[in-house]
Amino acid sequence: MPVQRSYYFSFTSLLPIILSIVFISPAIVNAQNREDNLKEEKKQIEEQIVFTNKLLAETSQNKRQVRMAWSYSNKISGSAKGSSTT
Repeated sequence: MPVQRSYYFSFTSLLPIILSIVFISPAIVNAQNREDNLKEEKKQIEEQIVFTNKLLAETSQNKRQVRMAWSYSNKISGSAKGSSTT
């Protein structure tokens, strides 16, 4: 009597594959959402850096203008003091 081959594929052999898909799929979706969130956060940080650099440039320019005005006023007041004593 020949041995009959069984072509029955058991569910238990598919179980690890099914469980892997079930548990890995949400992780992949979550990773994509995290990546999107990080890209958005990076964009916001870059915008803040541009804005901060603009403020620093304006502050530096204002500082130079104040120093020039202060230096000019000191020259005027110094020359006025010098001319009154001669």
